[in-house]
Amino acid sequence: FLLFLFVYYVHCYLTPPLLPMDWVSSFYQHKWNNQVNHTSCGVWYNSGSLGALRVDEAPFDYSASALGYSLISILDFKMNVNYFRTVYSNGTTVCLEYAPIEGYFMPTPTFLRDVQATYAGKILSDTPVNYGVCDRWTFWLPDGQTAVTFFFDSNQNFVRWDLVSSNLRTGVNTFFIGGLQTQPISSYVFQHGSDCKPSLEKSIA
Repeated sequence: FLLFLFVYYVHCYLTPPLLPMDWVSSFYQHKWNNQVNHTSCGVWYNSGSLGALRVDEAPFDYSASALGYSLISILDFKMNVNYFRTVYSNGTTVCLEYAPIEGYFMPTPTFLRDVQATYAGKILSDTPVNYGVCDRWTFWLPDGQTAVTFFFDSNQNFVRWDLVSSNLRTGVNTFFIGGLQTQPISSYVFQHGSDCKPSLEKSIA
């Protein structure tokens, strides 16, 4: 019996859960730092098999008024390039290439184990989306200034991630809505177009 309890403890609290390979989900996000304070909603495409991630979002400022543009960010981790497209309310678009990718991560199935995430305890996560009591796993980005925490509900479904950073005193809360729809994703979703121009600046997305 004691051996069973030990194995259970190691599995639940020392071994991070696995993530789906390919999935799509709606999301709600709040981001703030010394320069911005806004929320956004959109669709998140994550393909571990293709090594690519895409986020389509429409930002709103914290008073819930539209900012007049939407964003499409396509991260090609195989090429180490982030294609960042801004679509303005008048229909014009601007697409820039940012390389290398910095401040982002590619959640493959064993991602949390690969980055040696640490169990951070249970917490009630009920606002703005009620996930109930969640397990949390935390890891640090390579910059040493940024901690990221993944939340898993009682069924061990990945439901939320938070970020805090001393750089600009940034905070991000991202909530997945309706669960992760696990499915293969066409490579067409991650095509960025031929109009993207290289940028010498870092992405601030």
